[in-house]
Amino acid sequence: ENGQYSPVSFLLASVVVQAIGVMLMALSALIMLYVFANFHTPAIPEMALLFAATIWTFGSIAQTLAVGLSSLEIGPQLAMLAQLALWFASFLFSGFFLRGGAPIIRDVFEKASPLRWAFS
Repeated sequence: ENGQYSPVSFLLASVVVQAIGVMLMALSALIMLYVFANFHTPAIPEMALLFAATIWTFGSIAQTLAVGLSSLEIGPQLAMLAQLALWFASFLFSGFFLRGGAPIIRDVFEKASPLRWAFS
């Protein structure tokens, strides 16, 4: 109606297009690791899915922030800043640099961080 797609067709098309794009990005990142760093090649499918899931998670968070903050005048800039801050905080508190067991708020953020699950 009114030139809009149905929710099912929108979700299906969006998932198919994003899945292909994200998988191509993950494979392009992995080619460098496996060719130049001589990683264990039988693990390529698992690593490709892990990279794709991590990229897709941050892309979905960015889309949610962009839509959620679109009503503000500086919404796009604020959404980009929030995405960058979230990515940096996820990278910092993923357990890769700082180990857990400290204040409760950091422990909660570590459990919710997408990169914590990618690095473990």
